[in-house]
Amino acid sequence: MPKIVDKQAKKQEIVQAAIKVFAKRGVANTRMVEIAEAAGIGKGTIYEYFKDKNEIFAESFQHFMNMMDTVMGKNLFKITDPVLKLKALITGWTEIINNFGVDYIEIILEFWAEGIRTSHDGGMGLIDMNKLYADYRAVIKTILDEGIRLGKFKKMNTTLTASILIGALDGLMLQWILDKSLFTIDDAATHLFDEFLQGIIK
Repeated sequence: MPKIVDKQAKKQEIVQAAIKVFAKRGVANTRMVEIAEAAGIGKGTIYEYFKDKNEIFAESFQHFMNMMDTVMGKNLFKITDPVLKLKALITGWTEIINNFGVDYIEIILEFWAEGIRTSHDGGMGLIDMNKLYADYRAVIKTILDEGIRLGKFKKMNTTLTASILIGALDGLMLQWILDKSLFTIDDAATHLFDEFLQGIIK
């Protein structure tokens, strides 16, 4: 009896293998045959799932977005206090970095690079980093607006403040990628939350 293959599960295996190769070699230098080898399949078989490397890269980005949505949704579920929501959001950031491996984090640099190229090309590229940031910014802005409404946070430009927090998180992650001995992600997140909260709490 022929073996039944779960095509969606196999696609995810290929994507996860590709992420490791992309992180190690960079997207531009990665060949389809290398992804196939990392996934443990034949170089012809990979084309049964993806037409080219760009399609795998786009799927990798979607995989990362889904992963972020899952973690953030889990962390914010049933929390009503805006201060605790803010803390949970930053904790979710640490979970993604700590639990999903360096490969997933280092490929973000590739996403950033492609996102910049996309913005220069009129926004019609493989991935939409602008949407990712807009969605993330909207979540933080909602938390800040709620905190102001409840009298817990000072009045502020919540869109700009949300952008500053995202910039701080991105900057910390980039420095950690370059030098993992500089600090632990957990310590950085705790310090950032404490300092950030002092600036906005009423």
